[in-house]
Amino acid sequence: MYHNQKKVTMLRRLALFIFCFYVPMAAEARQINWQADESGYYANYAISWQDFNGQTQSLRFKVEADHVEQAQSDSQTLHAQEAVKVAYAKAVKEAKRSARRGVNIQVIPRAGNLSFRASGPDERVVDREIERVKRLADKEMQDYLRDQNYKMDGGVIETDYAKISRNNYFAMRPLARAIQDQTRGQDIRGVVNYTLSFLQTIPYKTYTPRSGDRFSALFNTPLRLIANNKGDCDDKSLAFGTLLKIMYPSLDVALVLVPGHAFVAMDIPTQAGDMTMTEGGRTYVLAEPVGPAAYPVGQIAQSSVDLARQGYSFRHVPDRY
Repeated sequence: MYHNQKKVTMLRRLALFIFCFYVPMAAEARQINWQADESGYYANYAISWQDFNGQTQSLRFKVEADHVEQAQSDSQTLHAQEAVKVAYAKAVKEAKRSARRGVNIQVIPRAGNLSFRASGPDERVVDREIERVKRLADKEMQDYLRDQNYKMDGGVIETDYAKISRNNYFAMRPLARAIQDQTRGQDIRGVVNYTLSFLQTIPYKTYTPRSGDRFSALFNTPLRLIANNKGDCDDKSLAFGTLLKIMYPSLDVALVLVPGHAFVAMDIPTQAGDMTMTEGGRTYVLAEPVGPAAYPVGQIAQSSVDLARQGYSFRHVPDRY
């Protein structure tokens, strides 16, 4: 009789859940007014704020109320323990099938991991059954995460930024068109700065897990960020990137994920004084949408620079199709 004990990590860590911070500077972005009327077929928004130069800017736009409702439901709190439970249930089900093939598999959940202990008449058969059960449990978890707008990459759970951006493309077009109307005649840097200052003034709010809960997170979709008038760094960064891709479809825009924070990189023309990053042989100008610090395009907080030196990941904002 062959005995095998094998620990398989289904969930190792939540390293890319972003719990943001901001570092204030002398100038802070300031929202002056935010009004919403969501009582009819359209949700109407009127927002005004103070830009980098102390000038008052304003936007008015309307979005189909159904899009707002969908954006709210798409912004789901993920409890990672539930994802592990889903994988565990699938593993137990498949282990019963293995038993009919003469392989006894015990599935052991422990601290976000699944471990397997197995015995059977043949080493090759036992290993094959363990791999089958693991593969199907992994797939079950991936499917569950996908439904929640998250994904697992290398054992790490993170927001599925590309999926959310694509799903919000149509709903965010009215806001993008309103920005284009207000910035008519300006070059791309002017449009980017207008959009950036608008997002920086949205009040900062991040998801705070319950005491002792290290495995929960909430991501605001771009439209939910606008409709609820609150969000954090990766919420604002994806909204910023999505708006830019709507207005400039050929523009290369990416979220830059660093430990505990996120900002944006884009391939607009550089100018003197810009802070940039080189990735894949391309030079990207940086932007800090989180606020309330009023950084114009080409400038980010020194704390963000320091975090990027520890390591970063690019998540490109996708094309619509």
